[in-house]
Amino acid sequence: MCVAPLSSWPVQGWAEVMLITFQKISLPKSSDSDHNLHMRSNAQFLSDVPLFRGVGLSSLDMFAEAAVRKRAERGEILFREGDEGGALYMILSGRVRIERHTKEGEIQVLGVRSIGEVVGEMSLVEHKPRSATAICDTNCKLLILQRAEFQRLIMLEPTASLVIMQTLSRRVREAADLLIDHRSKEVPERLLDLLRRESDEEGWVAMAKTQSDLAEIIGCSREAINRALQELDRQGKIERINKRLLKVRKA
Repeated sequence: MCVAPLSSWPVQGWAEVMLITFQKISLPKSSDSDHNLHMRSNAQFLSDVPLFRGVGLSSLDMFAEAAVRKRAERGEILFREGDEGGALYMILSGRVRIERHTKEGEIQVLGVRSIGEVVGEMSLVEHKPRSATAICDTNCKLLILQRAEFQRLIMLEPTASLVIMQTLSRRVREAADLLIDHRSKEVPERLLDLLRRESDEEGWVAMAKTQSDLAEIIGCSREAINRALQELDRQGKIERINKRLLKVRKA
């Protein structure tokens, strides 16, 4: 796998990457079990997606009824780079790798999405080809909302449409800010920003991503991530409890 330098990535591509990289939704800690996934309704899952926050309960129920659950096998391709975008995918369990091909023909990994994250949000509101390929790294359980259903429903619910458009506008601005940060900050600073976004209210981070995953998201080597973790630990900005748990000091 090849991870290209940040400066070589197109701004439009980075905006989309940022929008789908930092969309952590709140699933129960035991949400990887079939029982808890079954018990949660589609409306409960959608209410955690940033795009739908602020949408009224009655409108949310309509979107939830249109969403469908899917099991995907390891190695299954959800969509390919260049495909027409047509659906949002919420990851209820498992991991999805996002990648695309460079002009030189190499595979460029943009990130790895895990439980509680969203892929393809922008396809609900724009008719553009997919800018990357999404492949299941593991067996996955997904919640899928098709664009046709989404667009049909917002015609019936103009108030919900306004809320969603405002949310998208805000997220695009946030993505632009993140792009500036990533181009101007060193690896430890970028890693600390990511960990703060991933942490809960008390600063705890349950590390679902490996160091290689973090390197692919930030755009550096695994070794650089390891050095950055050690540096942040020495500076007292994080406290490493074990390989899968750490605490972040809030800014």
